[in-house]
Amino acid sequence: KKENALLNEQIKTQEINSSRMRITIGLISLIVVILAVTAFLVVKQNRIKNKINSELNEKNNIINLQKNIVEDQHRDITDSIKYAKRIQEAILPPLNLWNKILPSSFILHLPKDVLSGDFYWIEETENYTYVAAADCTGHGVPGALISIVNFNLLNKAVLEKNLVTPSEILDAVNLWLTESLHQTYGESTVRDGMDITLIAIHKHSNEVLFAGANNSIYKISNGELQQIKGDKFPVGAFIEDKIQKFSMQRFRVEKGDSIFLFSDGFADQFGGAKGKKYKYLPFQQKLTSVTNLSIPQQHASMKQEFIDWKGNLEQVDDVLVIGIKIS
Repeated sequence: KKENALLNEQIKTQEINSSRMRITIGLISLIVVILAVTAFLVVKQNRIKNKINSELNEKNNIINLQKNIVEDQHRDITDSIKYAKRIQEAILPPLNLWNKILPSSFILHLPKDVLSGDFYWIEETENYTYVAAADCTGHGVPGALISIVNFNLLNKAVLEKNLVTPSEILDAVNLWLTESLHQTYGESTVRDGMDITLIAIHKHSNEVLFAGANNSIYKISNGELQQIKGDKFPVGAFIEDKIQKFSMQRFRVEKGDSIFLFSDGFADQFGGAKGKKYKYLPFQQKLTSVTNLSIPQQHASMKQEFIDWKGNLEQVDDVLVIGIKIS
């Protein structure tokens, strides 16, 4: 009986040990499975992460490459525009020549961009001094290209063809510009032209000849402003079925009178406390108020007026104002 009891006790102990062993093995197996699954997931996650990192690196390389390309292109374009500006400035009459021909005058020229669609022009013959303020279609590069074409056409009219009156000059430029841009009267492929005011000041009398395309000039005498209007159509940019002829006006000036030629950029600028346009009436009043100042003071006053009015707002167009005092 004792042996049987001892044997039963041993069997129970063995069963308990076996049960513990199975539990231990099961736990170990579970831990191994968990570790294996965790390792698998970690490896898979690392692969996904490495793949994502690889794709990100590839995309970053592409972005950096594109960034370098864009920067190179931007640098090339900027350099080209700067060089084009030097060419445009070289074509425009230098200030020393301008002051030699018209010493009592000023030019306020404020391009919206690096290049300008507005340009000023001066030339003289035996009997006349010619002055023009022109506003070509657009601004920036397109405006600058048209301005160079029109500048050369004005030179051609006066220096090569020996045309005299402003209306004859604008009629000729009108025709040549159409031919240069291959425009047709019925359908214009390129509707580019210019608004311009052109005066011819007679050197031996007090007579001034004027022709204008869409723009006017102001004559100020004894504090009174007179607006002399041009024709209501541009040079080039044909819309009608035939070329229109420009009309010419004559007026007389006396010593101390002022003549102002301008584009629409100053009056159309947004600014002030309410962000509205400057408009032409304040522009006329400002010009009248500066006529008693010296020429440098007139220039400085008009420039400061524009800067103060514009404030932090963007400049909307090229600005050109030419002031001439009859001496």
